[in-house]
Amino acid sequence: MLVLGLTPNEILNKEFNTRFRGYDTDQVNDYLDIIVADYERNIQEIHDLKQELATAKEKNAYFAQLQESLNSSIVVAQEAADRLKQNARKEAELILFEAEKEADRIVGTASDRARNIVTETEALRRSSKTYRQRLENLIRSQLDIVSGEEYKVLFDEAFESELKVEDFREATERASQRVDQIEKNSQEDFDQAEQMIPDKDQTIFVPRDMSYVSERDKVENSADQVTENIEETSADPNHLHVEGTDYTVEPEKPSESVLGQTIRIDLPKQDD
Repeated sequence: MLVLGLTPNEILNKEFNTRFRGYDTDQVNDYLDIIVADYERNIQEIHDLKQELATAKEKNAYFAQLQESLNSSIVVAQEAADRLKQNARKEAELILFEAEKEADRIVGTASDRARNIVTETEALRRSSKTYRQRLENLIRSQLDIVSGEEYKVLFDEAFESELKVEDFREATERASQRVDQIEKNSQEDFDQAEQMIPDKDQTIFVPRDMSYVSERDKVENSADQVTENIEETSADPNHLHVEGTDYTVEPEKPSESVLGQTIRIDLPKQDD
């Protein structure tokens, strides 16, 4: 720091001793006045420069503090951005993991359900096929019974009795009509059974043993009973007894036959 030992007043008020043949007093005073003025100007400039320097230092300190604050803010913002980025990455990875896990679960469930549907459909198809085959066998067996030799022997051969041939002919026609009706009903039951087959989401119950009335045994027993009763009707030719049922044969009225009875076929019913 520049320190001036003299002031303008000291220079201006300086007194010099005079000697013989010395400097011109007026010139010296004029020159001192110039020096004082210039010295005062320099002092003022130094003062102004000091003020500017102080102001500059204050500004420099302010900007230094501001820069430090900005740097701290930048560091904090960078750290916050890094944390947000890291949290966002972790959350994205977690969402992706959960989505993949849920997708695998849905695909697995769908695959299991598809396999179950295929298995149930195949089992239903086999059960339906078995049920249809048993139903066809049942109907065929009933048709075989009504069209067997026992019926032919029962109605085609002449009985040694005093009954009229016209009565047995009419009974035979009734039997034929009954057989046709049985075939028609069997076909309708078969069609209805096909419609009873449920869809893939419904469980069908197929009985293991399908019980039905054995008409073949009834016919055989009835034929034997008719033969025995015909032999016993020599005293009363108009009276016939079959399976605990009494039939009275009159010449002017059609006689009742054992084939007048209804054949019952028990088919499985679909549960509502």
